[in-house]
Amino acid sequence: MSSSKLETNGEWLVWARETAHYNIEDIARKIKKSPETLIEWEKTGKIEYDNLVELGKYYQRPTSVFFSKTKPNYEKEDFTDFRTFANENNAKITPDIEFEIRNAKFRRKILLDINKEHNNFKIADFVLKDLNNENIEKLSQNIRSILKMNRSTSKYNLGYWIQKLESMGILIFEFYGIDPDKIRGYALCYDKLPIIGINHREYKNPKKFTLFHELAHILLKQNSISNILNYDLKFSEEILCNKIASEILVPLELFKAITKEFKNDKFENKDIEYLSKTFNVSKDVIIRKAIDLNYINKNSYKKRDLEFKEYLKERAIRTNKNTNTLKNTLNQENKTAKMLTADEKYQKLASELFSKNGNYFTKKLFEAYENELISDLELSRDLDTSLYVVEKIRECILKREYS
Repeated sequence: MSSSKLETNGEWLVWARETAHYNIEDIARKIKKSPETLIEWEKTGKIEYDNLVELGKYYQRPTSVFFSKTKPNYEKEDFTDFRTFANENNAKITPDIEFEIRNAKFRRKILLDINKEHNNFKIADFVLKDLNNENIEKLSQNIRSILKMNRSTSKYNLGYWIQKLESMGILIFEFYGIDPDKIRGYALCYDKLPIIGINHREYKNPKKFTLFHELAHILLKQNSISNILNYDLKFSEEILCNKIASEILVPLELFKAITKEFKNDKFENKDIEYLSKTFNVSKDVIIRKAIDLNYINKNSYKKRDLEFKEYLKERAIRTNKNTNTLKNTLNQENKTAKMLTADEKYQKLASELFSKNGNYFTKKLFEAYENELISDLELSRDLDTSLYVVEKIRECILKREYS
């Protein structure tokens, strides 16, 4: 490592760290330096080239920004943190959340830039942006009508509804590597190409609820990040979006018609199981719906609160067991992966990148390439992978379209 130091602007070193949501101790630990060394770099701006490159990598900023002679501009976060935590010490934006939102905005900008430069590159209009959002029930009914949702189609899988909403001008990304307890979804509102992010690590039915919860935020014109699983939500906005998502996935009249057939006045666990399967949603959604509609009244709920908590606790234990089984399976897959051919490894990577970049974004980039609006190198750069994997992504698209 070269010992000669570069003269950078220390204020930009501070800006890059703080906008990446790192504190001094965290980043010092990552690059294996003392906190005092970081403080000295930021105070004087004097830093070795290799260390500067490493900081740029962790902050996800180009090293050129650190040489700016101007003062950095600290823009206010353009989203509201609607997450609820039992321990408020957990209620902070972490670097992985910051980078996910930053990259989502960057993908959107890529498509808008191509659209601006080429009139023949069309982007879908956001057809839901002018829906009246003053009445929850009517709003939910309108969405169900537009999406052609009924008792039969409600059972369709997550991928179907993602493609439906993408066709209406919404970018939808699944993000990886972040604990769902930290963030389950986010919504970024724009008149053109609003964005929904969903945590890939969630199970399918909870992801489905997150999709429509974040859609509700967009329709209410609220930039947000959410964890939404908690029953004791402290934000009225989250409660409202839960109600909208619940009404879309479990419409009131249909819910009443089905529960009317129940023989027992008491809302039992077996009823929750049955309704969860009927509507193809998580059991949490059914419990929340029953509480909202006073099928379980406040007095009854207080008496049965422990029972429901025990029920959800048992479900969580089963989930953890499934998760442990899943982890064991993944460990086995990792061992097996070592035996995969190079081509098979590239196919696996392509499939993951296709999910991460989203169906609409990926296909629009290929459209731009095929119409010679961007080069193969630009396509590779914007998909954040090699040209070889780009070809594998194309194969992945074709397989999904004709399977």
